[in-house]
Amino acid sequence: MKEKVKNSGIKSTIELSRTKLIRKKRRNCGEAYISVAGKFIEAKKYIDRNCQCKNKCMSKLGTAVDREDIFKNFWGLGDFTKQNIYIAENVVMVPSMAVRKKIPIPDEKNLKAVTRHYYVRLLNCSSPVRVCKSMFLSLHGVSNGRLDRVLQAVSCNFPETLQDRRGHHPPSNKTAIEDADFALQHILSLKNQHFTKPHIIRHTDKQQQPLNYSKTCGNELPVKKKYELYKEACEREKRTPISLWVYRQIEKTKSRFKYCSRRNPLCSSKQSLVKMSINTETLFNYCTDKPEDGLSHGDMERKETSAVIPETDIQTDLMNNKKVGLVKMSRKERKAKRNSGQEYITASGKVKRKKAYVDQACGCRYHCIPKLGNEKGRRQLFERFWALADFSQQNAYIAENVLLLPIVAGQMRVVKDQSNIFKLAKTHTRIYQVQMEPGEEPVRVCKVAFLQLHGVSNGRLDRVLQATAAGSPSAFKDLRGQHPPKNKTSEEDLKHAVHHLASLQKGLTVEKMYHLYCKFCHSQGRFPVGSYVYRKMLKQRLNTL
Repeated sequence: MKEKVKNSGIKSTIELSRTKLIRKKRRNCGEAYISVAGKFIEAKKYIDRNCQCKNKCMSKLGTAVDREDIFKNFWGLGDFTKQNIYIAENVVMVPSMAVRKKIPIPDEKNLKAVTRHYYVRLLNCSSPVRVCKSMFLSLHGVSNGRLDRVLQAVSCNFPETLQDRRGHHPPSNKTAIEDADFALQHILSLKNQHFTKPHIIRHTDKQQQPLNYSKTCGNELPVKKKYELYKEACEREKRTPISLWVYRQIEKTKSRFKYCSRRNPLCSSKQSLVKMSINTETLFNYCTDKPEDGLSHGDMERKETSAVIPETDIQTDLMNNKKVGLVKMSRKERKAKRNSGQEYITASGKVKRKKAYVDQACGCRYHCIPKLGNEKGRRQLFERFWALADFSQQNAYIAENVLLLPIVAGQMRVVKDQSNIFKLAKTHTRIYQVQMEPGEEPVRVCKVAFLQLHGVSNGRLDRVLQATAAGSPSAFKDLRGQHPPKNKTSEEDLKHAVHHLASLQKGLTVEKMYHLYCKFCHSQGRFPVGSYVYRKMLKQRLNTL
């Protein structure tokens, strides 16, 4: 479908603006259109109605064809501003000379100051013809409210109100500048704060070990924890906190601003901060701090690793005046970077860090990591795995280096699940091996060491081994993004809905049309499409007319 509000890419933004312009053009021309809420608005039609006033306006305006030509010429302008100017030119406002004072009025502002004279111009007549207000509204097909707004703007000397200001007013739920600045100051204040969190040490024995408490920087806290601290600060300051969604947007924009502010201070991220009503000078000073006396930039990076991000190709793209979140990274390029362990940006605009090897002890009783040589050899094993740069080859490598030994029947352990059904708890024993150099004998390691040496998650390892044990032919294939969507509408249902849409008569609302369509589907034993899909089909059909 054309209009996809959930996507925030360039293509969906262009399609959304294009649909909005089509709707606006149809409305200004008096044609039928569908509003944003899905309501069907009928086209403007001229109704030849007699005003029955004492001036007998109908007799002055010729035939019905001449009166309809006035209606068509007005809506043929196709521009809201030109139509307002036309109305202002054909209404003469004369100051009231005599004021009736039979009944004393306490407030003189309520007295009528001007008298409006309405005129229309016929094609076969050189001089304008004066008509009453009712006939003027009927001839042009406008409402009384629009007429009053135009004439009040002319009498108050506000010519800019004749322009089309629909859709240009600031939103009522816009976050105030003071609230956004306070949230930004709170986020930046967490930079120099440290919080204590428990760090669980892995052990193979079943004895309960004491927790090791470590300090973490405020920037490493989750967003929800930061938001809780922000609400506590708002309570102390007696302020109304912003919503969690707005707080997340400020946090994301702050992190993205650090990428492009180091070399190009006038990048588009700063412009996006201005749109969010955030003080960019404070954030810019935070991201472009000069090094302390006696310290080089390299020393500063080692001192404050949380405030400095290593420079990559993605950061270079973000610095070259490109909108953050709209960096031109194709799906194929994103997939290649992900499979090779490089840094990439997801479809939602989130930056995924590069895969890095962390050399630390596995904590098992066999001490697997120290037995595998020096740190350089273990790092080379990590780099060889991600140098494959192919999801299927990496899965095949994992399956080759993990032996699955079936458990003997006498050693099988049987457990009960929630339905009191007996099932096997474990069918295979996994033996993990690594080969430090090509051609060498494989060395057996524990599961924690195997995951650490290859930089893969436990979920990916389990999925590969479970598919291998089940003999699945697609165990090693990369099936990400290749599954058909569950809510996809079939072509047969679409054709059936289009066929019913063509058989309906004109003048029905969208709700009535969809109700008749659902009733027709139930009579034939079919499932109707959703109301959202039905409205989209109706919009496409209307735009093609």
